[in-house]
Amino acid sequence: MFSDRRIFYLMILALMESLPVGGQAEEILYEQSLDDEPLPILLPIKTPQGSISMFLDTGVYGEVFDPSVAGFLPPSMGETTVNSVGGKRKAKLFVAPSITLGSWHLPEMVCVESDMEWWRKGIGRDARGVLGWGAIRETAIKVDFDHQKLQFIAEFNAPTSAKPYTGAAAKDLAYVFLSVENDSRIPMIRSTIRDIPVEWMMDMGTNHCLGLKHDLFDKMVKAGVIHRDTSKAKDRTLTAVGNTPLAGGHFTEGNLLGVALKDLPVYDTGDANLIGLSFLINFNLIIDFSGNRLYFTRRNTTPPISTLEMLGAVLEYGKEGCGVWALHPEHGRAAEAAGLAVGDLILQLGALRGENINGSTVYNLCRTGAGKVIEVQASRAKTKEIFKTRLRLSDMRYLYPPR
Repeated sequence: MFSDRRIFYLMILALMESLPVGGQAEEILYEQSLDDEPLPILLPIKTPQGSISMFLDTGVYGEVFDPSVAGFLPPSMGETTVNSVGGKRKAKLFVAPSITLGSWHLPEMVCVESDMEWWRKGIGRDARGVLGWGAIRETAIKVDFDHQKLQFIAEFNAPTSAKPYTGAAAKDLAYVFLSVENDSRIPMIRSTIRDIPVEWMMDMGTNHCLGLKHDLFDKMVKAGVIHRDTSKAKDRTLTAVGNTPLAGGHFTEGNLLGVALKDLPVYDTGDANLIGLSFLINFNLIIDFSGNRLYFTRRNTTPPISTLEMLGAVLEYGKEGCGVWALHPEHGRAAEAAGLAVGDLILQLGALRGENINGSTVYNLCRTGAGKVIEVQASRAKTKEIFKTRLRLSDMRYLYPPR
């Protein structure tokens, strides 16, 4: 028979065991829904000047504001050199006042002013800034693609069920330590591919799969770890320094976070080793910045869709529609067979028109319309003549083979 005191002690013990490790309740500072697609995450931010969209980029430390919305910034502290895919560039340096995400007031941060037009053209969304990891460094980010939810968490408590990652495919919750011993102060994942050490940044600001610094890319090509794609000219991508050529290839071996790298695409980014969203979408993630850990579970999901192969073209987005930026007949001849040419402005793509044609809607058009014929209306680059045609989307094409 238990005494009242024994019952009281048992109740206290049960309550203590029910508390998270650390004894403090977690606080969700902000949450929003996610799309199940490898496109940068836009956040609704309030600044002293008004509301804007900024995309989440864990590959940079500070904040970036487009000149069109930078009126609230104080006088510039001078210029700085900013590293970017495609090269380095000069940018004005500021200390930004506090901005707000939902009801969460983010701290003052070092920021730069930079034209975001290149990003808007590449994705087709009205982003006016970048939110780097420095402003959220005291939190944890939970990215749950399965339930399409993003959360920023304060007082994050490490899950007791998580096990250290051992190198094998992690079926249950696993974690790796993040290294911050680098000049950029950006948390990095350390890995080794055939005895070649690599420090990767998790770059949620890009929809690429994997990228390597130029010297490391060449080193892995020479070692046979990467097969350089010589069947075509260099791919080109829109970057902050313009229309930039990127050498590409695919891995012949290796493992990263339990994912076999064989046949995964990899680019020579110039000066950054990055893991983009097209790779991260294979996981549900918790990035614990304050605890310097990445928690992850492998998802049972198909690879991202290759809109390039399904359309046979790279698109550049704008208010009127989207322009044909480049044809890629080696990836598929859909656009070429439909009579589209580089420079044409697409006004209608299936059911999509004008501003509704963007990276997200085109991705979903390909996901739901594989093999179908769609109506296209376009305007010729030189003559401005409007014409109609029909484009047959290819069968489903993925960015890389299923893992």
